Amino acid sequence: HKPQGVQLLSFAVLFEDRAMPVPKHRRVRQLPEPELQPFYFRVQWTALRYFQVALGVLILVPIRVVLLLVVSMVTVLLTNLVTWTLTYGPHGYAMQKPWQRFVTRTVIGQWLGRTFLWLFGFLWIDTHGRRASFREAQVTLICPHSSIFDCFIVGVYAQGGYLSLKENLNLPLIGSLLCASETIWVDEKKNKDGVQQELCRRVSSNESWQPMVIFPEGTVHSARSLVEFRLGAFKYGVPVQPVYLRLPVDPGWTIWSYHHSMFAVVLHTLSVLYHPIDVHYLPVYSPSDEEKANPQLFSSNVRAKIAERMQVEVSDHGRPDMDLTGLALKLGLPYSAGNLEYGIMRDQLQLNYQTLKTLMKRFATFDTNKDGFLTLDDLTVRLKWPLEEDATQFFALCDTARRGKITFREYCIAYADLIRPYESDEDFINLAYDKVLRSSEKSGSGVAPHSAQPLHNTNGSHVSSGAPASLAGVLMSAMSKAGITVNGTTASYGNFKQLVTAQPELLVLLSFLPELSSYGTDGD
Repeated sequence: HKPQGVQLLSFAVLFEDRAMPVPKHRRVRQLPEPELQPFYFRVQWTALRYFQVALGVLILVPIRVVLLLVVSMVTVLLTNLVTWTLTYGPHGYAMQKPWQRFVTRTVIGQWLGRTFLWLFGFLWIDTHGRRASFREAQVTLICPHSSIFDCFIVGVYAQGGYLSLKENLNLPLIGSLLCASETIWVDEKKNKDGVQQELCRRVSSNESWQPMVIFPEGTVHSARSLVEFRLGAFKYGVPVQPVYLRLPVDPGWTIWSYHHSMFAVVLHTLSVLYHPIDVHYLPVYSPSDEEKANPQLFSSNVRAKIAERMQVEVSDHGRPDMDLTGLALKLGLPYSAGNLEYGIMRDQLQLNYQTLKTLMKRFATFDTNKDGFLTLDDLTVRLKWPLEEDATQFFALCDTARRGKITFREYCIAYADLIRPYESDEDFINLAYDKVLRSSEKSGSGVAPHSAQPLHNTNGSHVSSGAPASLAGVLMSAMSKAGITVNGTTASYGNFKQLVTAQPELLVLLSFLPELSSYGTDGD
């Protein structure tokens, strides 16, 4: 039993003490924790701010709401008029006629749109630089995307054709505005080839399309950094014009995050008299031949230029981090569980979004108190492994920060470096089945534990007083609890494969057995 207060050792140190080679599948890299948290934001409330909002709710909000309803009704009538009269071409999209463009760009965009912003407290909006024409830049990039009001600001100061998620059709007023514009709709659940073809057709066309207006980050965040750009706007090698919006981050009334509902953001914004904002048109960025051939390089260089002008950092976070944060909250985990830096997970660990979703759901089943950390007790209670030394070694290797608990990010790194190599190694799975279950069938006794000590929790209590005496028994018990049907008294290879697919951590624990510990060592 591990005494209280003893720091867990790394797996490499444990093997060094035994003068054993470190198996190549048992090396876990240590990546620094993210310094930025783009998807976390809370308004710092003070007595003065409470008083300011309370006074605004009593005086400003009722007047503004009435006037906004009037402006909204007129806007919806005009957008419906334009939408009903659009003529759709063979590609399923419509180019606006001159009078329709006048209604959407001038009447709705400049007159009603500016009135709408004025009623929300955006009384003075300073613009810097010059908006490029379609001939100069076929794509306009808007960032950072931090507020629902960005769409209205863009509608006034960066009008064009829009690339928007289909789910935005359900947003009040914004959905109507997008329908009346030359919008390309993106359905993330379906094939996006049609979207890419239409985007390519427009940016390379000689027709009088408006510049495509795109939020390249594809998500909202706190605007304290620039997250990864999606590559759709950079695949065609056409000139782009970056435009950045500078909204006040402190107190951040207009910024939306998972900690503020849309209703709260709208109420806070309406209750404050004035919100300063600046719109900066940056020079047109024309890609080099190298950037045309490499969209990732193109997007990275454009993002660096914008960040330099904004004087903010760039991060390896992206839209998947936002989605994983939402999943973490649904699973009862803290928001920080989704703060992974998806760019690092994808590029360095080769973990895609679907794999990370699966890992988060598995992590949530281990994390019994939902605090976003796994302890040694969490692992042992879930896996019910009877050998204390093996479980401690496995935990020590995952705990790269040496703090006695594992974050979801550390769990993902351990999966990529430690668990996945065994999970994808069919030879090892066959060998493990042969040594543990098939040998137990021949001998009738099962593989005896190679440690005389039973497994304890860190508080000194037994994990399970009724733990099976053999590892074969442990695995058979795990199959029964996982709902895996075993025909007869011995599990088949298919049963074993089904179990380790559901709980691949068991493969790492099995690799500690003397019969399997030499598998994959350096020099084999």
